[in-house]
Amino acid sequence: MRRTLAALALVVAACYEPPPPPAGRVRLYVAPGLPGSQAAELARSFGIAEPVRVDRPDDAEVAWLRDPADALALGPLAASESAPDQPGLPAGFTDPKRRFAPVGAIARVIIAEAGREQPFALDDLRELADPRVRGQVALARLDRGDGPLLVAALELAYGERGADGWLSRLAANRPFLLESDADVVARVAAGKARFGLVDSLTAGGAAERERLRVVFTDQKGSGCVAIPTALVVLPGAGASARRFSAWLAGPIAEKVLVERAVGLLPLRAEATAPKGMVPVWRLAVLSLDWSALADREPIWTRRLAGWPPPLTTRK
Repeated sequence: MRRTLAALALVVAACYEPPPPPAGRVRLYVAPGLPGSQAAELARSFGIAEPVRVDRPDDAEVAWLRDPADALALGPLAASESAPDQPGLPAGFTDPKRRFAPVGAIARVIIAEAGREQPFALDDLRELADPRVRGQVALARLDRGDGPLLVAALELAYGERGADGWLSRLAANRPFLLESDADVVARVAAGKARFGLVDSLTAGGAAERERLRVVFTDQKGSGCVAIPTALVVLPGAGASARRFSAWLAGPIAEKVLVERAVGLLPLRAEATAPKGMVPVWRLAVLSLDWSALADREPIWTRRLAGWPPPLTTRK
């Protein structure tokens, strides 16, 4: 009888278990080009938070930025130990000081028309400067967007002479210089360029629709440029913002988000990616120091303002 009453008490207690805390509002800044709408929608559907998008990091509790350099550029706003802990992530992608939390990675990839016969396999960044594809390569201007970050990463990996040499040879190859990665996709899809250099998010969103082949570069060499996005919990963030940040930086959000935002590459071991994409654990990736990358990016922003020499520019 006592056992029966005890079991009944447990059932009654379970029925009256307090509900989870209501999803609180979170002021969220999302950098252009990141899948902020998908992240906000998922947070609402999981009952995690009610993200409210704001236009500036200064007005936010949480900022989701394109890369660690942008996070570290916030200075004291990205305080040490402020980001959620992320056990199980590759050490090369985390910040030892936990000023930001990586949320997936974006790689630079080469695209080509899937059904078009190519003169040879183009699978290394240096081959964009190969004379055999002179005048057949499209890329967004390197003095804006992610261009300075890409070149800063190449400099850290191959040295200043290596980066300068690649830029000189690429300029001599007379690439089509366009305003955005989306423009590069459009030109390749229209058959007006054989190859394009874009980020994996842009490629992933268009690959199936435009019948594009996506190549992760330098897999037989030093590895591709794959840089994590960066989640920053800003001073004054409330409990709901911290709960949302821990969720967005966690394994459940990663699993769902990379399926919806094709081209955002999962970081965790054994994670899977949609067709045509590759999870980071299966890629050879350049090892980068995030603080050094943040230091070099503004330097390359200034240096690339004059690249390429006018005579090499194609319209």
